Amino acid sequence: MLNFFPTPYPDEIWYSILCRYHVKSGNEKAATTIGELFNSKTHASMGNFFPNNSIYDIVKQLPEDIFSIQDIVLNHTLFSYFSRIYTYDKKIEMITDIENGRITPPTHVWKTSKAQPELKYCPVCKKEDELIYGESYWHVCHQIPLVYKCLKHNHKLITYRFNRRNQLNEMFILPGDLKNDNTIHTGLCPKQYEDELIKTLNDYQYLPLKVGQTEGHNNLFQELINHGYGSQKGVNVTIDAEKIYQVMVETLGESFIRHIFGDRIYSAVFLRIKNWKLMSPERYAILSVFLGQSANITFSNDPLQDDLTVKINQLKDTGLIYKKKYVADQLGIKKNQLDSLVKSQGIDPFWEKKEQKRTETVKVYLTPEEKQKISQFIRDNQFQNFPCFFRYCVEKYMEEFRNK
Repeated sequence: MLNFFPTPYPDEIWYSILCRYHVKSGNEKAATTIGELFNSKTHASMGNFFPNNSIYDIVKQLPEDIFSIQDIVLNHTLFSYFSRIYTYDKKIEMITDIENGRITPPTHVWKTSKAQPELKYCPVCKKEDELIYGESYWHVCHQIPLVYKCLKHNHKLITYRFNRRNQLNEMFILPGDLKNDNTIHTGLCPKQYEDELIKTLNDYQYLPLKVGQTEGHNNLFQELINHGYGSQKGVNVTIDAEKIYQVMVETLGESFIRHIFGDRIYSAVFLRIKNWKLMSPERYAILSVFLGQSANITFSNDPLQDDLTVKINQLKDTGLIYKKKYVADQLGIKKNQLDSLVKSQGIDPFWEKKEQKRTETVKVYLTPEEKQKISQFIRDNQFQNFPCFFRYCVEKYMEEFRNK
């Protein structure tokens, strides 16, 4: 049993709590503290920002009900960030595993971590913490991947990089222990997108646990389609991976995109995104910032409308009989894509509307100038012919007159 254990500060990462235990224990060597905390072990995974069995190992040595493992997981680790794409049921299952000491971190967490781990802090937060609590500590929000600026103070974070991967698990260090030889990391994201990216990444950490993948739709995938990166093939839509990769490189910078996505993006990646099978949250976040979509929209239970479907229904609701080519041109797609679109959305191809058999004739006499003017209007607005236009005008006027 442990004789004492520090009370966590607001938004304090789990590793930082262990560091404060080391300071208050009076132990000179880290190995002594590790032995006390982990039943005489000489090594423990303390520096993982995704919760692991170290939480269970310590809490079981404390009096019952002193700490809630779930509270530690949700408020003092990056669990919510790394599990954001999971279903709510899966998140609860993972928390239950942590509470029972049998959690295995998902593989995408390891892919996100660097060969040389780092800790980040805001110098303004550090001063505030020392004033309020008498000591500094590591904040959860500053350890979110790709975040290099404090959202609260709009101040660049100072980064402490370790020499090797396991060093963070072998020592206890707090911001107040650091000298002035730390680096201010500017990050890789272009400045004009940095604030929105930081906000989105923070939302991924601090939105309610229930917020995550949605059933039956994917608003991020739909946003890609609405931005013109989709291609209709039968009832399916594929994403032009090469095009979007190139545009992101031009917009967000080559080094940044290569750092996150590699040398290219394959079409299969977007299929995984559509089906919520790609679990790494930073890719969703970067795509959403690139598309101008907030986290609340990405994870909304209300599906986004398909822009092409909205436009084609607006054309249909006018009651006009347009030429097929005109409809396709208005939507910015080819005629064969238009066929696939209406088939997938269950829309009747109104440009193929069958005319009723008409036997009665009404003659209208026009001057050459009037006829030329009307003919030009018909061509400009893609009416099929003179009779179609005149019938439309008469029916429209009669409807408006009746509604007066």
